[in-house]
Amino acid sequence: MSQKRKGNNNTTKPKKRRELEEKEALEKPDQEVIFFYGESDPFGEFSNFFGKKQNKKFSLHIDGREWLTSEHYFQHQKFLGPESNMASLEYAELVSSASTPNKAAVIVRQMNSEYKVNL
Repeated sequence: MSQKRKGNNNTTKPKKRRELEEKEALEKPDQEVIFFYGESDPFGEFSNFFGKKQNKKFSLHIDGREWLTSEHYFQHQKFLGPESNMASLEYAELVSSASTPNKAAVIVRQMNSEYKVNL
């Protein structure tokens, strides 16, 4: 028997794309499907937006540093690489210090692409 869950979908993923993915997943009755778009939904701990806000015991350590969420780490990495310069490193730090994962993602979308080196 398959278990299917559908979250609130409060994410930055475009609504049409989410709806299509959910429709395709739900058409496969022989597979267990979970949705974890919203960090406060069931299985939300799998979301890039899950962090200390949802669980005070949450701790994410990557590359010798603690990160608020995996979204912060993911967005930070877009400014690192062999082509990094001082400006891109400063943007990386700005992104990693954003107060929420959504703000980190918004900052990156607003940045000039010349500073993003790992897209």
